Amino acid sequence: MKKLLLSLFAAALTTAVWSQHPVTTAWITPNPVDNAAVIAFEQPVEERITVVVKDLTGKIMYTTQTDAGAEGVSRIHMNLEELARGIYILQVSASGGKMKTLKFQKN
Repeated sequence: MKKLLLSLFAAALTTAVWSQHPVTTAWITPNPVDNAAVIAFEQPVEERITVVVKDLTGKIMYTTQTDAGAEGVSRIHMNLEELARGIYILQVSASGGKMKTLKFQKN
């Protein structure tokens, strides 16, 4: 009985952590970026994903949304040739939770 309760507690705790952090990891490749990039991210549940690229002043330079993506690793192909050279902030967020923030360089 004690093992069962511990197992149920661990499952509940894991579910709570997943629901607070739906995008568990994200990355951009290549980095530095020339004209095109692939954003890859992992999520434990199906949710709509929003990708936002901002310059260092916080101005939104690019944004896109996906339909509810399947759990696991997903990819978004982005055309970034209109961005000027420089450093940018990439934010990947799920409809139900926190975001992952990355920096990348545009050549």
